[in-house]
Amino acid sequence: MPNIKHPGVYIQEIPTIHTRIVAVPTAVPAFIGYTQNAARKKDGDLHLTPTKITSFEQYCRLFGQSEAEPLHLELTSTSGGMVLKNTSPVLPRQMLWYAIRLFFDNGGGECYVVSTGNYQISLTLSALSDGVQAAAKVDEITLLIAPESVLLATADYQQIVNLMLSQCDQLADRMALFDLPDGDKSLNTARLSTNRANLGNNHLDFGACYYPFLTTTQRWQSARNQQHITVSLDNGKTTQLSQVKADNPEQFTVIESLLADLYVCLPASVAVAGAIALVDASEGVWKAPANVQLRGISQPMVSISDTANEVLNTDTSTGKSINAIREFSGRGVRIWGARTLAGNDNQWRYLSTRRLANMVQESVQKSLSWAVFEPNDANTWARVTLSVEQFLVNLWKLGALTATRSDEAFYAHCGLGTTMTANDIHQGIMNIEIGMAVVRPAEFIILRLQLHSQQA
Repeated sequence: MPNIKHPGVYIQEIPTIHTRIVAVPTAVPAFIGYTQNAARKKDGDLHLTPTKITSFEQYCRLFGQSEAEPLHLELTSTSGGMVLKNTSPVLPRQMLWYAIRLFFDNGGGECYVVSTGNYQISLTLSALSDGVQAAAKVDEITLLIAPESVLLATADYQQIVNLMLSQCDQLADRMALFDLPDGDKSLNTARLSTNRANLGNNHLDFGACYYPFLTTTQRWQSARNQQHITVSLDNGKTTQLSQVKADNPEQFTVIESLLADLYVCLPASVAVAGAIALVDASEGVWKAPANVQLRGISQPMVSISDTANEVLNTDTSTGKSINAIREFSGRGVRIWGARTLAGNDNQWRYLSTRRLANMVQESVQKSLSWAVFEPNDANTWARVTLSVEQFLVNLWKLGALTATRSDEAFYAHCGLGTTMTANDIHQGIMNIEIGMAVVRPAEFIILRLQLHSQQA
């Protein structure tokens, strides 16, 4: 309502511009891959459409189930009886259904699903690339995960990694989580070097990689349909499981008992994404997602020693750190690393540092959108600086910044002679510089933000 100061004269109250900076969500992953279907109202209407879900049940309603797929069991006879030697494939081709379930089991909340096709379509670099590019359209996404990428040929895997890291660098509001394609194998020096090379050399601070694959507590859907299972015995002959049941019921009973203990293996990144969401919600984005126990996991596919862990964690030549997933007696399976791929970068070595910086930059830019229509003068600079300082004080009080005093924990600058020249002001450019003591008081992370004036 207007104020009536004089009869017939109305003076409208001018509202104060809201300058409080609000933190953006930090753990909203996009899972990119193949689904049974992708339909909200009609078949295919969610294809390559980033779709937010909040539960595994909602995923199943929109994107379907996991169908039975070919599964081969290689069996061998021992003095103790028949044992399972190998399973093929190692990972399910229809991976996303299992992955989304594991994400929610580990504390995941809101996420996006980008369906790149149905199960009948062959896995291709082109389809996954289209999914990654579709995810770029959603500003809320903060993590990119394409778990099926480990099934691609080497050259294709390299390209999808490069595409995801490039998007993260360009948008500066998200990170990519990767897995080594050899996640089911022990890594000797040559194999580890090859796997590191596959991760490229650009924008490494925007990615993190995990090893090895994990044996989950989820059962293969194929185990419910014997028509999709083949077995080979010591003689090397391949036989349908249904045929074994007809020809040798006793042998079938043994194989059936082995199937009861057969669990799906998955890339670790999908479980890590859930753990990141849990840590962000309970402690904050600044808390390193490490020493966190993973749920729904029976064991890592490869056991990692302290010595092997050190080799994964540090690499003086390429700097590409690999985060290990390890099992500890009495403590379960835990994430045992929190580094980005830029392991030799003192500023962006840690996942929590990169993600905190992303959150601060995105929060400040969005919350200060009002400033682009304000005069580029000292009054606006002072209001901007005060808003940023209040935001950083709150982060410091929450424990995001490590200094004992706020003036040692951060700074915010915005003004002529400090962050801007007279020409910047003439061009309608407002520069803001933020420094944060993320790791220790003497080690500042510098963010430089730029706002451009808009014409109403």
